[in-house]
Amino acid sequence: MKNLEPRIIRQRLIIEAKYEMELDEEDISRFLLELGKALKMTIDIEPFIRRTIGVTHAGLYGYVHWIESGSHIYAWENFKFLSVDIYTCKHFSVDEAVNFVKDFFTTNEIVFKEV
Repeated sequence: MKNLEPRIIRQRLIIEAKYEMELDEEDISRFLLELGKALKMTIDIEPFIRRTIGVTHAGLYGYVHWIESGSHIYAWENFKFLSVDIYTCKHFSVDEAVNFVKDFFTTNEIVFKEV
């Protein structure tokens, strides 16, 4: 893909994992706040968290806005599966982000892709 604006830094990372712990809204909020700190981002707005109810999509989702962009998390409770999207206009360490997710959710099954 052609970089239409090379003067703006853009970094994207998708992390997916299986988890065992029980999650609630406070866990998702704490995750997003601590992820921002771990990646040295500046939190602009407190995390927005919601729970959805449904056969396939039951779970939690949340978003945090950083001055440098933000992150989403989606956790499907029925499948014990989560997906984290990170988009920033500031460089960050992919290894630090992946390790943070792995440690926070104490998962051994994790995959990631920088886009």
